[in-house]
Amino acid sequence: MEGFFESLEGYAQFWLPISIFVSVILIWQVREIAQARRLQALLLILQYVDNPDLRRARWFFYRYGQEINKQLDTPFDSEWDRRKEMDTAIQRLSEDRVDLDQLDLVLNAFNNISFLVRRKYVRYEDIVPSVVTTTFLQSWDLFSPYVEHRRNSQYRLGSAAKTPGSYAEHLLWLVEEIERRRNESFLRRLSRKW
Repeated sequence: MEGFFESLEGYAQFWLPISIFVSVILIWQVREIAQARRLQALLLILQYVDNPDLRRARWFFYRYGQEINKQLDTPFDSEWDRRKEMDTAIQRLSEDRVDLDQLDLVLNAFNNISFLVRRKYVRYEDIVPSVVTTTFLQSWDLFSPYVEHRRNSQYRLGSAAKTPGSYAEHLLWLVEEIERRRNESFLRRLSRKW
């Protein structure tokens, strides 16, 4: 029996350093994978922000957003008729350079960025203060009536719905988070002065 424990001790002396070494390598690899995921998410966000088609549609909505939002109050027989009329008006105003689908793509891009921040694929501090704060807040002022219309539409995705939808849910969360953090920052600065 004593020989068994001596051989077990020998195995432990041999395998313990190897298992520690392998564990350190695995922990290092997991950290590197997480860092690569964060960098990939940051690159995706920068691609969204730098996309010329999305930028053109966003700037078009900055210029004509109030005029387009007025059409949300106009009664139509169906939601599809409203979308068709809005799309026609957008194409007319932009001289066929922007359409309603591109505005939806802008909102989807903003929502995707917000999803990455909300789910912590990208840290809030890495991207929001330096890249998206002003863009999101300015855009939200104009896009919010359209987003609310889409969220409350009876004909989301072609079916009658009785509850508000989740359209641009992550975007709404990020805008509220930006405003909350701005207010907290303002209150901290104000309390330091007094």
